[in-house]
Amino acid sequence: MTILDKKITYPDIEWDLISSLPHLTCLLISCADYSGIEGTKEELKSGAKSIASGRLKYPDNQLITNIVPDGVSKEEVLEKVTAEQKKLIDNTHIYNENSLLEFQKASLKKYSSVMYYISKIETGLIVNQFKKWILNIAEETAVAAIENSVFAQKREAFSEKEVNMFEQIKRLIDKNNN
Repeated sequence: MTILDKKITYPDIEWDLISSLPHLTCLLISCADYSGIEGTKEELKSGAKSIASGRLKYPDNQLITNIVPDGVSKEEVLEKVTAEQKKLIDNTHIYNENSLLEFQKASLKKYSSVMYYISKIETGLIVNQFKKWILNIAEETAVAAIENSVFAQKREAFSEKEVNMFEQIKRLIDKNNN
């Protein structure tokens, strides 16, 4: 299936929402807890690498391969994640904790919508692989800063806030996928 086929399968607004979910996942996890400037950079790089690797992990999943076209490098994905982050921050004015919470709340609503759309059109296998890919992006983004932190006293896979965000994402993508 080509990218054009997916655009025919999904209306533009739905496709934009579906194709932005991996980037949104990376952003939500990286914003869940403060990792410092270098830590956030590492989280975004790791998330971008995880997004780009979706094509290799799920080569027969036409939904994922349409989101990550052939030949897209992790650098290109990182550029898109960074651009999306800047756009989201500029549009939602995430300058304090209240606006961050509003951003997170609004963003989390998108997971249920995406899972609803794709579960109505795609096979169970495609949906389950997409779900695994999204959760893998979240996990790889979360652990990146800890793995690269020289000063980490306690090495934990996720901070409490990252665990909370991960669980919210997981619950929302499971909601329409039982």
